[in-house]
Amino acid sequence: MEKWDVIVVGAGLSGLSSGALLANGGKKVLLLEKAAWPGGRQHSGMIDGTVVENGAHEISRAGHLEEIFSRIGKDYPTGTNMAKTEINKNGKWRPLLEGIDRSALRNILSEIAGYSWDDVSKHDDVSLKDWVSERTQDQGVHDLFFTICTSQLVANHYEDIAAGEAMVHLKEQLDRWGTLSKTVLRVDGGTSKATEALIDSIKENGGEIRTNTLVNDVIIEKGKACGVEIEVGQRIIPAQLPDLEIIEAPVVICAVPLWDLFNVVSEDKFPHWYREWVKGLRYKFSQVTGFVMKVKKLLWPFEVMRWYIPVLPRSKMAMGAYWEQDTVLQVYFQTHWNEIPNLFEMEQAINRRKVRELMKLFEEDVYEVLPELKQNIEWKVPYSEIFSVAAAPGQVGRFRPGMHTPIENFYLINDSVRESRGMGFQAVAHSGILCADEILGQK
Repeated sequence: MEKWDVIVVGAGLSGLSSGALLANGGKKVLLLEKAAWPGGRQHSGMIDGTVVENGAHEISRAGHLEEIFSRIGKDYPTGTNMAKTEINKNGKWRPLLEGIDRSALRNILSEIAGYSWDDVSKHDDVSLKDWVSERTQDQGVHDLFFTICTSQLVANHYEDIAAGEAMVHLKEQLDRWGTLSKTVLRVDGGTSKATEALIDSIKENGGEIRTNTLVNDVIIEKGKACGVEIEVGQRIIPAQLPDLEIIEAPVVICAVPLWDLFNVVSEDKFPHWYREWVKGLRYKFSQVTGFVMKVKKLLWPFEVMRWYIPVLPRSKMAMGAYWEQDTVLQVYFQTHWNEIPNLFEMEQAINRRKVRELMKLFEEDVYEVLPELKQNIEWKVPYSEIFSVAAAPGQVGRFRPGMHTPIENFYLINDSVRESRGMGFQAVAHSGILCADEILGQK
């Protein structure tokens, strides 16, 4: 029977982050991934030598992922800072800060920068729109907060952004840089460059990553995690129950999305209150839909992101657009669980049809607001994916389950636990650091 120090279920960014730190810290670490590749949503594809991201992905510059790379002795990925934003005003693209009440903006940012983290958490059930409205009615300031926080936290409506979660992201940037102009890094060669380095570090330090490996259940004895069961052997008939193999470890980290938790560990091993808590949140998700487009030439400056707000005429969505790399464009919109289509039910024909109908309307909108785009397209790749539990008021911070679960030595890390606050990559990296440090005795 195999024995490891730590088993990590899921080899997405959260699993890879904790796995790399633990392996570097001397732990014998095994990562188990059901997909054919590690990396999770950060897995990139290729078309004619061009990197195609798995949706709209950028890395913020809050510092947590950078800390992991420093600890494991890897060079941090290089890239380009996305420094400017334009919005569409009366049919023309204008700088986001044009005509804005800069005095009101400075006062608000100073207030956020001066908050303690306890102060921030007090706003987890407050709408960002309401919070900003108490300080200014300037539309330019509202547009700035909507575009910055929507691009980082995923929402299509201003009132659906939790002020506390927005403040975490903004405060981390202000504390580190003193400005919001260094918020996002577009990684050279795609965001998978970050996960590739973590994978290499795990292997170099004696860890192992097994793909195409389905965890049947986590083994729990007397309220304590002690290993996992995995499916093994060849499946001969569709109805066959595969053989199971036990792998032992005194610590198990579950690094799968919150909605998949009970797919890898039996829910009856948790108290009723915990099961209901997870179930109440896991379907309140945000989703991202859009196109990766290869075009013949840059249509606006590379460092500029464009937002069309409040909504496009046909699809009724706010649009984000940015250059992922030279002549590769991301154009996307975002929705929540209460809007159609429901990506959790894509096995239903009606939802598959509605996704395509909505994308057709969105594409027509895009060509209308970016008329020079259509004639310059070489190819396009449509996509639609569930992103995370929505960062809506009453669903962030203390309202989410944490890294510690009711099961001893069974940790939960993903972009939806309360320790993963702020923007995707960095938030997940932070939870990976906290989890690894506790296991290594560096809490």
